[in-house]
Amino acid sequence: MLARRGGGMGDQYVDMRAILDVLRRRAPLILGVLVVGLALSSLVVFSLKPAYTASALVMVDPTRKDLLDPNGIQGAAGSGDSARIDSEVEIANSTPVLLRAIDDAKLMEEPHLAPMPGLRARLLALLRIAEPAMPTGQAARNAVLRNLDATVSARRRGFTYLIAISAEASTPDGAARIANAVAEAYIRVQVQSKVQSVMDALDMLVPRLAEASAALAASESALDLMVGGNLDRLVAESDRQDIAKLQQELDAVLSERARMGAALEALERGSGEGMGQTSPADIREDAAALLRVELAANRSLAAQLRDDMRSAMLDGALPPEVLTDIYEMQQAAALARTNYERLIGRVNDLRAQADLQVADSRVAAAATPPERASFPNVRMMLFVAGVALLGIGAALAFIVENFIGGFTSEAQLEAVTRRKVASVIPQQKPAKRADGAPANSAADSVVAAPLSPFAESLRRLRLRVDQGLARGVGSGRGMVLVVTSSVPFEGKTTTAIGLARVYAASGLKVLLVDGDMRRPAVHQQLDIRPSGGLFDYLAGNSKDAVPVSMLSQDPLSEAAVLVGTRHGEAGSEQLLTSTAFLRLVSAARETFDVIIIDTPPVGVVVDGIYLLDMADAVLFVVRWGSTAQQDTVRALDAVESAKRADVPVVLAINQQKLARRRYRGGYYGPETG
Repeated sequence: MLARRGGGMGDQYVDMRAILDVLRRRAPLILGVLVVGLALSSLVVFSLKPAYTASALVMVDPTRKDLLDPNGIQGAAGSGDSARIDSEVEIANSTPVLLRAIDDAKLMEEPHLAPMPGLRARLLALLRIAEPAMPTGQAARNAVLRNLDATVSARRRGFTYLIAISAEASTPDGAARIANAVAEAYIRVQVQSKVQSVMDALDMLVPRLAEASAALAASESALDLMVGGNLDRLVAESDRQDIAKLQQELDAVLSERARMGAALEALERGSGEGMGQTSPADIREDAAALLRVELAANRSLAAQLRDDMRSAMLDGALPPEVLTDIYEMQQAAALARTNYERLIGRVNDLRAQADLQVADSRVAAAATPPERASFPNVRMMLFVAGVALLGIGAALAFIVENFIGGFTSEAQLEAVTRRKVASVIPQQKPAKRADGAPANSAADSVVAAPLSPFAESLRRLRLRVDQGLARGVGSGRGMVLVVTSSVPFEGKTTTAIGLARVYAASGLKVLLVDGDMRRPAVHQQLDIRPSGGLFDYLAGNSKDAVPVSMLSQDPLSEAAVLVGTRHGEAGSEQLLTSTAFLRLVSAARETFDVIIIDTPPVGVVVDGIYLLDMADAVLFVVRWGSTAQQDTVRALDAVESAKRADVPVVLAINQQKLARRRYRGGYYGPETG
């Protein structure tokens, strides 16, 4: 099953079946990562301190509200409301609101928000070096503010006019209390801000009002002086007794105003002077209110008398220049009065508004203690951890499969080495001996169970070797097959013995040479104990081309065996490159059809490298799921560099279970499989 990736001539295909095979083969690793990771995640999740989250809903009304306006509410929803709501969210998250909540709700006493010593202080206290110093005063207030800012958030609910103020605490009641405290503080700060804006306007208008009052008084005084200075002249020249009468009435009204003013001042001081006796507070207040009403009527009457008198004078027989001055002064006084009345009206309106401000927001739904903890969300965290662990396990599976672990399929080995795999040697239990004991080698199954998958895989391996040769086996000169691997315990000795028996079964003359003089193992698997071997022959001064006296017979086939019964010393590669060994191989080619040499692993020692130069074919054994891929690639590169160009390299995967030993003294342990 292939999935195409890319386009054009550079199309690449992903083998989904191969990916699934990798996951199946590495399922124990993936499940192990999942189980261990979930166990650790569970310990962490269940050790976390639970946190509860409560939310209060605040409704923001962007319309303008004025309790002094007969219409009550002005304005309607518009396009700028969204920005207004977003601005209110920022205000709800601001430091002044949080500080107001701390003060009003006494959040300094909230355990969840209490300042805690830092990490350094806790470490010093744990080591009993110094006791942690708790912050006090402004430092403690700042610490509570930081904790509150970290646990409280205000967010707009979609595109609605609702703001959700959420608080997180270690207890359900604490979370609800903090959320409600911040919501109420936000509304108080909003009202305070509106009141402050009114008071700022008053601070600007009051000085202007004083200036307008002084200007009005100055203009009225100047006009009164002008009128008073020309009143007697007008009455004498035009006999206008009506003007004189108006002046008398005005003087009487002003005199009455002075009397009422003195009485009102006395009432406000609480003396009751002018009433005949001391009055209770409520009677004095009623009398003062009545006097204020009468004073207002008096001022209105005085203003009317002045206007009538001034109008009469303008109609009199005064000189034009006098009339012009009086008219100009009258207009200036009228303008000053209009400005003063407008300012005093606005100031009184603002003073009333300062006491009647209402918030543009209200708590639509107060926060209630939550029933469940919002953190940790055990199910969600374990689910996310499980998904992540599966991903990590899959990634580790591919890393182990392709970079660290061994080869587990023909396709994988071929993809990494870019060479065809000749055969996969399946796992095979050793056959039983005549006495019922298990044989030393699984290669006995070639003779004991010739129809087994193990024997068939070796026959297929022989076929691929023969097909790779430039000349056929038995063409007059013996073929030398070198069997090697990258590291020890790959199963090359078992493979070499089994392949020798396959060739011998076809009637060919076969010589099996144990070329591993550091840790020879052929004699152990064949269970033979000859008096001498390859090391004795090469280390001695024998003139025989083929040491017939040292050859042994394979107990289960017609193959001859030259074992290495003694452990070689350091520098055994010198014996393999000696004239004696070259003479041995040359003579063996003349006597035998197939010479199979079991060599040391080329990735560990150099002995096998020297033997590759005389090989007609190289069999490279890779243990299934064990041999590191990098070791295999490096060993194959070494083989390619040492062999002749026309010598084929045949790959085989061995699935046998082999015992492992440790390297000792620069050598490798005995191979028992």
